[in-house]
Amino acid sequence: MANIIRGGTVVYGIAVALLTALFAVPLAILMAAGGGPFVASAAMLLSFVALGVGMGAALAWAGWRSYSGKPAPSLHLPPAWALLIAFFAILAIGAIVLFTPLAFILPLVHIVVCLLPPLILIAAVARYLQRNGVSLTRRDLTTQFAFGAVGATAIAIMLEMLAAGTAMTVGLFGVTLLPGGIEKMQALSEIVQSPAVMVSPERLLETIFTPALVIGLGLLVAVATPMIEEVIKSLGVPLAASLRPVSRAQAFAFGLIAGAGFSLTEALFYGLAGLPHEWAMPVLTRAATVVIHGAATGLLGIAWYEALHRRTWRFVAYAVAGIGLHGLWNTLGGMLALASFSVMGQSGGPGEAISAGLNAAVIFLLVATWCLALGVIIWQARQVVRLSAQVVDTIAG
Repeated sequence: MANIIRGGTVVYGIAVALLTALFAVPLAILMAAGGGPFVASAAMLLSFVALGVGMGAALAWAGWRSYSGKPAPSLHLPPAWALLIAFFAILAIGAIVLFTPLAFILPLVHIVVCLLPPLILIAAVARYLQRNGVSLTRRDLTTQFAFGAVGATAIAIMLEMLAAGTAMTVGLFGVTLLPGGIEKMQALSEIVQSPAVMVSPERLLETIFTPALVIGLGLLVAVATPMIEEVIKSLGVPLAASLRPVSRAQAFAFGLIAGAGFSLTEALFYGLAGLPHEWAMPVLTRAATVVIHGAATGLLGIAWYEALHRRTWRFVAYAVAGIGLHGLWNTLGGMLALASFSVMGQSGGPGEAISAGLNAAVIFLLVATWCLALGVIIWQARQVVRLSAQVVDTIAG
């Protein structure tokens, strides 16, 4: 079984790298034919190639060395503070060159800036764990990070598309069963076919935003999506445990690393949303989410550790905590989008003031949730070190 997992890692990594290179050529042709802004198209293409080829090749190389029985060197990362300084320095460079003739270097700057926040979090946690006797190797970093970036994302996207399609089908069918549902569907069809919807989408949203649909979307965003993503991202923990013994501290670190890898993929593409006019703020916003992903998947890593030791209720508790943290973040993000939408079409008056107040309240809750996630990481890092020390003392005694 162990060699099957190692061999599968090699095959998957090679497949990802080759398929990425294969699709990069037609993607480049389509982008060139589309006539979009060069900076945005080039950044998208280079991010796609760097992620697929880079992470795929790294995963295949790590899997091959494991399959060949090569030793795994200990992990040595620069201090988190040094990486943090580099992040802000390169972020400033990117923000400056965006509006200069040197804008052609922004795609490369974008990749480096998106890579640094995950490494900052990993360096801070890994160096603390290693100082307290936890063994972590470069292979651990490579496999878990690459799996989170190109393994978990691919599986999660497919499952989320399936869940979204199922939810949409059930939701539309449910609307037709409600009083006036058929008439509402006919009105929706007329609105969608109207060119005016491209100019003023408010009418479309007012039509489809029924209580049932809002509840369905809420469950999809707050429950189904976090559950799918966290379970898939953390699968590297039981896979690693099938190759060698994994401690609680290592399980937490593996989950956190995989979550950080997942956040890299999101940052590379979501961070391009503001181009060609804005770049720094979207990237900075996405950089903050590495803490959410790291904390949530770190908790799922511990959950898998508890499951492997047949402690079912502890597994459930940690899994619910991790999924719940991610779900809370998604819920608040959805509420912020709704609050922002409510401002549209309002100019002055109490309605605009109320909407602005809702926006501010949701932003405050998002910041509080981010601080909670950071606290979870700090607390769990200390907790796993303390429990590891107790195990060592018990064995020594």
